[in-house]
Amino acid sequence: MPKLSSNLGQLLNQNLTGIFYFACGMFLFSAVDAIAKILTDSFHPIQVAWSRQLGLLLGIFIILIFKGVAILQTNHLWLQISRGFLAGISALVFIIAISVIPIADAVAVSFVAPFFVTILGAVVLGE
Repeated sequence: MPKLSSNLGQLLNQNLTGIFYFACGMFLFSAVDAIAKILTDSFHPIQVAWSRQLGLLLGIFIILIFKGVAILQTNHLWLQISRGFLAGISALVFIIAISVIPIADAVAVSFVAPFFVTILGAVVLGE
């Protein structure tokens, strides 16, 4: 019986760890969006988005130092480039949105994204 108790305790510990990381991630997303909203009072949204993407590029360089360039290999180069381009445009449009409307409204509208993913998944991917 101790083995079952040990496994349950380990599973509970993993779940709590996952919840903790998720909560931290959500806090950081919120903090980044709030900082972007504050920065758009002094800087153009393109400058804010550019600095955000530059920070992400720095993170990629750090990963490349540890993992090497082998992690960049793909069989779908143009899909990856398109995905990166669309992610950058998405960040820019979101920052422009929070510069003109309250952040709570912009985040509420962003919750519609899963519906778009579902619809586009059915139409584009046939899922």
